[in-house]
Amino acid sequence: MFIGREEELLKLERLYAGKGFKFIVLRGARGSGKSTLIEKFCEGKNAVHFIPASSNNRANLYQFSQLLFENYVDGNAQPFQFWDTALSYVAEK
Repeated sequence: MFIGREEELLKLERLYAGKGFKFIVLRGARGSGKSTLIEKFCEGKNAVHFIPASSNNRANLYQFSQLLFENYVDGNAQPFQFWDTALSYVAEK
């Protein structure tokens, strides 16, 4: 169920409708509906939704790399060594 986040969803839709690459970070208290909001927003869009599983930067980058390669069907790719390279990859796709 999606209730009470229409204003935030509209803001995300306006950002998405603009030109160029967008990188959106959502922050908020635990249980405030961030995941539900971003899942609703991503429906039907060419989007990658990543929630870091740990505070370990290398592990997060590895998991993000795997998500990208699954999403963009790139089975031969090696995990990214740097976040800027990973985000450039997303921007190209």
